[in-house]
Amino acid sequence: MSDSAKYCIQCQDSKTGKTGDFLFMRDNPKVAISPVFESVYHLLSWMKQNEWESVPDGEWNDVQLVDRTNTKSKPVRSINELPQKNGTFRYVGNDNFGKPKANYLAEIAKMDDKTLEDTGEQMVWLSAFANNNPRSDFHWQVDAIYDECQKREKPEIYTRAFDRAKRACGFQ
Repeated sequence: MSDSAKYCIQCQDSKTGKTGDFLFMRDNPKVAISPVFESVYHLLSWMKQNEWESVPDGEWNDVQLVDRTNTKSKPVRSINELPQKNGTFRYVGNDNFGKPKANYLAEIAKMDDKTLEDTGEQMVWLSAFANNNPRSDFHWQVDAIYDECQKREKPEIYTRAFDRAKRACGFQ
C-alpha cells in the first residue's frame, strides 16, 4: 500500500504554497495530487466526482481510485492501474447522464478545428452559466476541450473560443 493516497486537512502544499485540504501520495506527503480546497466538504465532493473513495479497513484518511468501468466496481490498488489522459484522472468515469466521459473525448477528437472552436465557445459560456453547480458536466467538458487544443498544439483555438464567449457575455 506504499503507493496509496491519503488526504490532509489544512496542510500546506509544498508545490504551490497554498494551505488547504488535498490528496497526496503516501510516499510524497507534502505535494498535492489534487486541487487544494478551502474546505473538507469541497475536497470530499471533488473526490466523489473523480472516483476517489475511502479504503475499507484503512486509516481514517486513506483513499483509493475506483475503476467504475468494471461492472463489479472493483477497487484498484494503485493509480497506475487506471487509464490516464495526460497524467490526469479527471475524465475517468461517467458524466451526469451515466455516459462514459470517454465518449465525449472521442467526439471532440474527431472535430475539425472550427467545430472545436465553436463547441469550445458554447462550453465556456455554459460552464460560466453553471458556476453555481460544481458538479456540472460543462466544467470538465471545457477542460477536455482545452486539453484537446493542447494535444493538437493549437492553444489559440481555445483562446479564440474563450474570447468569443467572453464577448457574447458583454465583456471586451
